[in-house]
Amino acid sequence: MNVSMAELRLALQRLSTGRNIPYKRFFRAIYMTYQLAADENLKRLRQQLQGNWRATKPLRIYTPKPSGLQRPITLLSVDDQIVLQLLANRVAAKIYDRRKRVEHKVVFSNILSRPKDNIFFLEDWHGTYALFQRECEKHFKRGFRWIAHFDLAAYYETISHELLFKVVAPKSSTKEPWITYKKWLQTWSSPDGTDGHAHGIPQGPIAADFLGEAFLLPLDEKFLRAGMRYVRYVDDIRIFAKTELGAQKAAVELEVFCRNHGLIPQGKKFAIMKAEKLDDALGTLPSIRPTDIAPDEETPKIEVNKAESLFEEAISRRPSLQIHDKSKARYVLFRAPRSRRILGKCIKLLSRHPEHIDAFANFFRNFDSSLPLEREILRILELGTPYGYIKGELYQVITRIGSDSALQTLMPMAKADLKNKQACVILKWGAYSLLLACQRKGFCQIAKRISGAEPIVKAWLLPIIPESEYSSNGLVRGLLMDPDYTAGILVPEQLFKRTHTLREYSLRARECSAVVQNTLKSMGIVGRKYSTKIDQIADILHRRFRVNNDGIWRGLFGREFTHILKILVQADIFYIRDRSSWLQWQNSFNDATQKALLSYINVRGLAGGGRITNRNNQLIDFGTRLDPSCTFSRQYPNIADVFRHMNSRRNRIPGSHPYDKHTVEQTCFLKEQERNKFASQLRTAYNEIIHIVRSNP
Repeated sequence: MNVSMAELRLALQRLSTGRNIPYKRFFRAIYMTYQLAADENLKRLRQQLQGNWRATKPLRIYTPKPSGLQRPITLLSVDDQIVLQLLANRVAAKIYDRRKRVEHKVVFSNILSRPKDNIFFLEDWHGTYALFQRECEKHFKRGFRWIAHFDLAAYYETISHELLFKVVAPKSSTKEPWITYKKWLQTWSSPDGTDGHAHGIPQGPIAADFLGEAFLLPLDEKFLRAGMRYVRYVDDIRIFAKTELGAQKAAVELEVFCRNHGLIPQGKKFAIMKAEKLDDALGTLPSIRPTDIAPDEETPKIEVNKAESLFEEAISRRPSLQIHDKSKARYVLFRAPRSRRILGKCIKLLSRHPEHIDAFANFFRNFDSSLPLEREILRILELGTPYGYIKGELYQVITRIGSDSALQTLMPMAKADLKNKQACVILKWGAYSLLLACQRKGFCQIAKRISGAEPIVKAWLLPIIPESEYSSNGLVRGLLMDPDYTAGILVPEQLFKRTHTLREYSLRARECSAVVQNTLKSMGIVGRKYSTKIDQIADILHRRFRVNNDGIWRGLFGREFTHILKILVQADIFYIRDRSSWLQWQNSFNDATQKALLSYINVRGLAGGGRITNRNNQLIDFGTRLDPSCTFSRQYPNIADVFRHMNSRRNRIPGSHPYDKHTVEQTCFLKEQERNKFASQLRTAYNEIIHIVRSNP
């Protein structure tokens, strides 16, 4: 297949910048490490695609839905995700003009970003959903009070590959490369990875979300031409009419179209109703999965009093304690600091709302121990939950907060779960995590069994495996050699932190998988060209800001070098195309840089030092460390001033806060002039850091 490097780079960028945070959390570390040697990795993939590349078997997990049923999520390898995004990019290019005619008019979900080559594939759903609500409100106010409400059953699973490509390429859907695309989709959509399915698209990647939109494009065009008051958000469809009969006629026409295309309307959710008030017309969040209502891990915390007040508003007590505003509840659980009041309510809500397990688990990270929470988790697990996903998440929580007796109580259960061949990877991840905690306490031995786990599970477990596995006969050696690089790609960072070389594993670079080799080279662990004297951070800062190309950064960051390098790589990706995202990532790099510099200054007893942690050994906030009155800021104003201003500006972009904390004005995106000014000031700041380090070896 003919594919260019530019196409693959755009696919990888869109994969990295996608706002499907809950899905990306499974792969975040892999994405960032893959980017360290992106061009080399993409060249390898391009060669395979020009040969006989085959889609690989996916993994499927199931998350609970409010109805009690489950939603399938398809975990694809990173290569497969890039290729799926490549396919979606080509589909988007084919139907770009057709799609633009219906976007923001009758359809408001998964809207393509502009320009065509934007590194963001789709617009943020928060904005497009607001437009959806506005359109519903407009129809209501114009007197269209009768509403036919449609919802499709198992929408993603029933999409026909044949019909999808007839929509996109009606004259060539039976020719190459579309035949190859169908084979890929058949593999990705089949539970067992076979080529037997001719319908369904994998849920989770944003690329699949857009393919689902492409399938419904003829429906959108049909009702737009008919002049009907039709609005759609994913598979949630509403038709507004002035009479009940008008709504019924439109509903019949819509049903016929859907059935002719293999789609099944949900009988229980179909309704024709008269909206008496605006809230009836707006309804609740349509076709937005609870897991979509989750912020990035970088999202700032909110004040405890505000969090407690908002959470109180999100729950009701009649007839029993329940969450009635899922978006507000999730907003709080992903942003709230430690709060005993919220914890007490979450413990009571945990078994009643399994669909919010990821939000609960996120909030529980605020606690190192909690006897009431431990007791409730033990009760749920011993009683038995039908959801493997829930069980795996609860294992993770109890691993962190549980007492020795709790771990020993659950140890037989976790071992039994690992013997279950049908167990999902989330459950296995949780069970292995719990048993590794037991091994650290001397209760059992489990590490050797990890070699038989799925590659993605090994990748998730890598940070917590015992040191004994970092040896010539340990698990790590096998990961470096495994052709499936999912876990192996993360090993070089661990080697770097331990100052290990391949010799200690009786390996040569050529024995490692290709992607692992690229990662080892990019980090300077192997290869003459990539000796440890090469400093990739220095290279990026020199190219981007014209900073002196002096390799002090490896020594300054020490074992954290690779972690900080990945952050800078992400910042560099966003510099041109998304200034506000650049500011967030560059600010994170500055945070790590100032922390490392403070440590350097403190160790050498230089002027301008200061505390990095407080009395409780917690990291002092970046903004506090840059206070104008502190000794560091007074001693090094060229560094502190630009870091402080960038940190302050970062808090005043919409991705961080909707309103300015002090002025209560709406926040705004970073302007090009602002970015350029920061870039100039950063050159001065980074050069001064180099001078400090070189002058005080």
